[in-house]
Amino acid sequence: MKVSAKELIKINVIDEIIKEPSGGAHRDYAAAAANIKSSLIDNLQKIGTIEINDLLERRYQRLITIGK
Repeated sequence: MKVSAKELIKINVIDEIIKEPSGGAHRDYAAAAANIKSSLIDNLQKIGTIEINDLLERRYQRLITIGK
């Protein structure tokens, strides 16, 4: 079973891959945290504009198509 970030993107399980600092997140906690914060802010702004019923339907459709 392939469980890499690239594979999860390909099968639509995740929306994006958050870049790690050079050498990995464990080498630069502040940069890793800044990347996560930036991604969270961007994604929360995007989903904040979607009606709740539409958001739930999109999530449902996404989940039932995983593995097909």
